[in-house]
Amino acid sequence: VADARRALDVAGATCDVVASGGIVTPQDARAFLDLGAVAVQVGSALLHDPTTAARLRLVSEDSLAD
Repeated sequence: VADARRALDVAGATCDVVASGGIVTPQDARAFLDLGAVAVQVGSALLHDPTTAARLRLVSEDSLAD
């Protein structure tokens, strides 16, 4: 994510980076957001634990409060 964000910045691109893959825990989501992603995509994690979306939502609400 950080490499993609830097490359886009150097190129003068004005698009957002959305992280995908390996996002299972709120800590994973926070790490990707801290690296410059504007959003995270979860898929398989929802199949393994249906509460993933609710837990990730709490992280996003906490980060908005910061």
